[in-house]
Amino acid sequence: MADAYGDRLGPGAVIGPYVVESVLGTGGMGRVLSAVSPTGRRVAVKVIREEYAADPRFQARFAREVEAARRVSGAYTASVIDAATEGPLLWMATLFVPGPSLADRVLDGGPLSEPEVRVLAYELAEALRDIHRVGLVHRDLKPGNILLSDDGPRVIDFGIARAEGADRLTHTDALVGTPAFMAPEQFLAQSETGPAADVFALGGVLTYALNGLGPFGGDSPYAIAWNVVHEDPAPVLGEGPLHELIGRCLSKDPAARPTPTQILDLLRETAIQPGDPPSQQETVDSSLTPTPTPTGPGHTVGDAAGPGPVEGEEPRVAGGGRRTRTRARTAVIAGTLAASLALGLIIWQPWRTGDGKESGKGFPGAASTTPPAPVAAAWKTKVSSGNGYCTSTEKVVLCDSKKEAVVAYDARTGKRLWGSKRTRDRSAMLAVSIARSLVVLSEGNNYVGPGEWNRQVLRAVDLTTGKERWNTKAIMGDSAAVSGTDLVVGGSSGLTGRDLGTGAEKWGRTEPGDGRSIPAIEAGVVMNLRPGGLTGRTQGVLERLDPATGAVRWSRDLPGREVYWAWQSEKNSAGVEIWSDNLLKIKEFLRFDASGTQTARHKIDTGASAAGTPDLAVFGPTWKVMRDRTKGRLIATALTGGKPKWELAMPAADGDPFVDRKGRVYVRRAAGQVLCLDGASGRELWRSVPAQAGGSKEATVMGTKLTVRADGVVFAYTGLDFLAAFKPPGYKGTAL
Repeated sequence: MADAYGDRLGPGAVIGPYVVESVLGTGGMGRVLSAVSPTGRRVAVKVIREEYAADPRFQARFAREVEAARRVSGAYTASVIDAATEGPLLWMATLFVPGPSLADRVLDGGPLSEPEVRVLAYELAEALRDIHRVGLVHRDLKPGNILLSDDGPRVIDFGIARAEGADRLTHTDALVGTPAFMAPEQFLAQSETGPAADVFALGGVLTYALNGLGPFGGDSPYAIAWNVVHEDPAPVLGEGPLHELIGRCLSKDPAARPTPTQILDLLRETAIQPGDPPSQQETVDSSLTPTPTPTGPGHTVGDAAGPGPVEGEEPRVAGGGRRTRTRARTAVIAGTLAASLALGLIIWQPWRTGDGKESGKGFPGAASTTPPAPVAAAWKTKVSSGNGYCTSTEKVVLCDSKKEAVVAYDARTGKRLWGSKRTRDRSAMLAVSIARSLVVLSEGNNYVGPGEWNRQVLRAVDLTTGKERWNTKAIMGDSAAVSGTDLVVGGSSGLTGRDLGTGAEKWGRTEPGDGRSIPAIEAGVVMNLRPGGLTGRTQGVLERLDPATGAVRWSRDLPGREVYWAWQSEKNSAGVEIWSDNLLKIKEFLRFDASGTQTARHKIDTGASAAGTPDLAVFGPTWKVMRDRTKGRLIATALTGGKPKWELAMPAADGDPFVDRKGRVYVRRAAGQVLCLDGASGRELWRSVPAQAGGSKEATVMGTKLTVRADGVVFAYTGLDFLAAFKPPGYKGTAL
């Protein structure tokens, strides 16, 4: 019988009277198999691994599971047909439930709509009522233990279910359950675990169904356990009776949670029974009224780049001037590059699809159309490092990596084309010129001693082949602007103007003390931001430069010392953020045209940031979208008057918001999913299919981790190991 144990069974094997058809899944305890009875009825057979089947304690636990499952009968549980609880082979057969688990459904298709979750809540409450009626507590209700069939969900896997008041058959120090969906009392005193623990798990399951993530995260089971016991759950997308109910289910106090019967009563009272057809309001995707999350001077190399080029401009690579989280005030070893590397290489490009007309009434999210089906990746490619940041042209996607200064991928297929190895400890892409077919890189070492400035370099590689075009010794820069044949490089010590084709210096400007300069193409011309220094200048300055000579065409004093380029959709103006001196909040947002005329000035009223992490914003023509980390929401308001427009739940693990030239706001979800919203109304335009199993997942998305090409194609990391391309619905281009 050695070959009959669960870890070796496969198609054609015989278990009791059942013949195995296929393997449905494999876990730590054994396998779940699809099999058929002598009469042709399909069943699901759970078979236990040999080492567990030989353990008397586990045998008792398995016998208890079978007995528990047989005691439960209801519309939303899977009926037990047959079982063997003694002997060398332990197995249990239940009715086969055609359909994916809730975990797989969300992973493959994204979060459920609010009407779907309302129905799911009602049906799962019925399942828990049936389980609790016979004196059982499931203790492991989670998305993976809920199967979705055409006629409703089925709660499965009673492996750790226990009768109320019964002696535990697990070791006293064993952790019983799945931490992310366990109740606080399961960590603190498992002997006191009662039906209320299943209600807490239900709140977690419904949060997962709405958000795509559970209410509690962490980088280890212990961290998750701490958060379950001590921290508030992640906000749930939307608001209303269902969301209030989820909040009550997730109460830390078991006595404060509703019973399954009370849940059913509440759902009936609010007229959201499963048999009712959804109203026009209910068909709205809940992500319209919801809440996402931003960051503050906390962007990176790419984040600093701001919206990408308009037609005729070169692609812009991030620089150190857009809200870097920290800013070293010592030589070049820190510069703005160190801060920018923590953020994200971003480029905004105009999206030119459709006629620009959209429905949607804004707050609280009453759009009348249902978002299109999730968008699958056009291609996905393994990358050497998901920590890098990317920008794109029509033909190539350019990314940083841990070992290479830049790697080029074919934009049509994702195939790696070439890579340029670092020549120093650190590197940054400063600029890309399509006209000159080159990529400009700045490199330096982590430690630069006296007289070692010449160990830093500025170099350019060919955009098509990756071969080096020129290399020159230069103090490490962290931002740049390309205009025709001119390259303007900024850093912690000032500015230099260079010939783009050769790298030769044409002019330079240094300042005593803190001479930070942040050049960029804004409103179609070369502008430069000069934050206030530790000595001398107490205010920031905005100026327009002649890129050929360095001459200042005009200069404007700014109402603050800490100044950064803003992320905005407007291509005909320069957006500037004024930050508090401690870099924890945005105080003002200003716009200037190419002539230096201030065209807008708005006070930004933000509360205290969470855990010292600033709240970031992106700006449209008349609105701003800000990530409120304290509330765990993405909040859109009018720039004038601050009237609320829409909100979206945004867990702390999600990436920072990003805006393109057409006012589309993007968020890279922690599950590896891209979400695209209309910035003005909050209407969901599209979302990608979440990342599939495999590869390394990020506990928290740092920066934005995506870039948008001029035709609306999005290139995004879907984890630490994969880069993917996504075509928006209705894409008419030919470059992918």
